[in-house]
Amino acid sequence: MSRHEKLVGQSRFGPVWAIALKDMRALKASVQLWLPMLIVPLVFGGVLPAILISVVRFSALPAGAEGVSRMGNLDFLLELVTTSAPPALQAQLAPLPGDIERVLYFALTYLLAPMFLLIPAMAASIITANSFAGEKERKTLEGLLYAPISMNQLLLGKALSALLPALGLTFGSFLLYGIVVNSLAYPVFGGLIFPTWNWLPLMLLVVPALTAVIVLATMLISAKVKGFQEAYQLGGVVVLPVLALAGGQATGLLLLGSGAMLLMAAALALIAWLLLRSARRLAQRHQFLEKLG
Repeated sequence: MSRHEKLVGQSRFGPVWAIALKDMRALKASVQLWLPMLIVPLVFGGVLPAILISVVRFSALPAGAEGVSRMGNLDFLLELVTTSAPPALQAQLAPLPGDIERVLYFALTYLLAPMFLLIPAMAASIITANSFAGEKERKTLEGLLYAPISMNQLLLGKALSALLPALGLTFGSFLLYGIVVNSLAYPVFGGLIFPTWNWLPLMLLVVPALTAVIVLATMLISAKVKGFQEAYQLGGVVVLPVLALAGGQATGLLLLGSGAMLLMAAALALIAWLLLRSARRLAQRHQFLEKLG
């Protein structure tokens, strides 16, 4: 690449990054926005696994044969472990000494995985709604619309300002979850159990694709509504399938292995591409100005 081409590329991406940084700084300064977004990651990444492992370590296992009853009715989960778990997971569960250890391993490495889809879905929806509909409501978006930048640059900058924090929050939660699980569960299993292979397609493919879908969908919704609350409420409809998926995995109605994760990532990537095409059609300055009216 020639020096001229590099300069052209930098000049094109410069406004995009400036818009993204501006919005991310505004997000950092808004405690009422980022503070609620920390609650779900802390619960899923730290509190929930800590409680689950602590109950097993300090209540169920010391009780011996009575420990199973202290954890409630495990027949449902035990049936899932033996009948619905993928063969690779069943091979990992077989050497474990008892039912309590098998259920704990199954829950920590498999059942709770889709819960992490709620983190980017929630964060991306809130940030994107505030970035577009919130600025429309505060009458601060018109200045950007009349600035000497293209609508593609504006939309890309706004998208990055939501995509990057949502992904950062999700991967931070993943790191916290790994630290909590491996440190607290080490005495139970005698080794590190996290991450397992099924987490790789989830975190590297499904999470980025889902985040892009939520950002683009909320962006299109925000262009058609008047304020933040309306955009956030309508954007919540997009999150409902994620809630259903997480609930299905947690209850055993829908168990997702690595193959299903890959198919889901491909489907989400296709949806994101279709939404991107819609957003690019919307990226006509006069059309967007009409939407502001």
